Amino acid sequence: MSSEPSRRDPGAPAAGERRSHPRIALRCPVEISFDGTRVRGHLVNISASGMLVALPHAGALGREVRARIELPDGGPPLDLTAMGIRTEPGKPARVGFHFILPPPEAVARIQRLIYAR
Repeated sequence: MSSEPSRRDPGAPAAGERRSHPRIALRCPVEISFDGTRVRGHLVNISASGMLVALPHAGALGREVRARIELPDGGPPLDLTAMGIRTEPGKPARVGFHFILPPPEAVARIQRLIYAR
């Protein structure tokens, strides 16, 4: 594996990957809570179905978490349940999360951000 940084757009799917929801690269604060632990990081990208988050470690992988996301739309932070489903190597760790039954209002806010860009 190369230590050279990826030149791929962080909002674009990996080669051979098909995504059902469009996503955008977006950097904003995120707090992940699980098993009595709180970890602060930032979004790398987001879609209506999930997000990629840069975190100090990949401890949330395979765990159901609460994610508090401060979107730059002026609204209150989103408070969503998600599952840590994948990691990307590096420091900080990048953890991919899939949202679990996100409320329609949260999905609508995320989609407005995506389609406004």
